[in-house]
Amino acid sequence: MVVRDSGRDSRSRTPRRSQTAPGASSRRNRSGASATNRVDRSVKSSSAKAQPRAKSAAVGQRRPTNRRPRPTADPRRPRTARQPQRSQRSAANTQSLWQNKTVRLLMLLVLVVAVGGSAVYLWMRSVENQPPPPNPAAGFEAVACEPGMVDIQLDKTTGKAGQPINFELTISNPEKNPPCYIDVGHQSLWLEVTSGEQPVYNAKVCQAGPANKQLLLDKGMKTVQQIQWDGYNSGADCQGKDLAQPGTYVAELLLDGKSALDRPTIFELN
Repeated sequence: MVVRDSGRDSRSRTPRRSQTAPGASSRRNRSGASATNRVDRSVKSSSAKAQPRAKSAAVGQRRPTNRRPRPTADPRRPRTARQPQRSQRSAANTQSLWQNKTVRLLMLLVLVVAVGGSAVYLWMRSVENQPPPPNPAAGFEAVACEPGMVDIQLDKTTGKAGQPINFELTISNPEKNPPCYIDVGHQSLWLEVTSGEQPVYNAKVCQAGPANKQLLLDKGMKTVQQIQWDGYNSGADCQGKDLAQPGTYVAELLLDGKSALDRPTIFELN
C-alpha cells in the first residue's frame, strides 16, 4: 500500500508535458476568433435591443413647452373672480327665463279671458234674441167666454099656453179653447120671446132669476142651466098681465146684448 501511494505522489508531482499535434494551434486560433465574433454579435444584439427601449422612452417624454400647467381645483382655496361672474351670469339667465315664462303666462291669461268674455257675450245675445218660453200656466188662465168661442144651445122642454115654459140652456167649451168664465145671470145673459114683430117677454126688463151667476168652464167642459118664462105676455116694458095664447113663438138668447145662438129657437104653444 505504501508503495502505491508513493508512486501516485511522484507522478503527481512530476508535470507532464503536453504534446500538441501539428495544426492544433491553428484550430485554437480559429476557435478563439469564433468566440470573439460571438461576443461581438451578442453585444450588438444587446445594443440593438436597448435602442428601441430608448426610443420608446424618448417618445413617452413630452416636449417641453412654455405653457404653465393648469392648477387643479382645490376646495380649500377661495373662489377666484371667475366664479362670481359665472354665478351672476347663471342668476341673470334664470331671472330672464322666469320673466319670459311670466310674460307668456300673462299673455295666455289675457287670451283666455278674452275668449271667455266673447263666449259669454255671444251667449247673452243669443238668450236675448230667443223668444220667451211659453208659459205652462197660460193654457189654464181663464178668459171671458165669447159667443163665437163657446157653443150655446137653447131647447124648450115643457109648457103649454097659460103655464110656465121651461127652457134648457147648454153651454160647451171646446177642448181647443182655454178655460173661460161666463155670467148666466139676467144682467149678462137673458131670454127674449117674441111672436112675429110683437115683444112678449124680456127677462132682463122683468129681472127674472138671479142678476149674476158666474160659471167657470174648463176646456172640454159643458154646463146645463134651466131658464123659465112665466107664460105671461108682459110686453116690452114687462107691464102686461095677460097669459100667452096658443101659437108660434120665437125664443132668442142674448149675451151682453149680442145674439148667443146660431139661430133662434122656434116653438109652439098649444
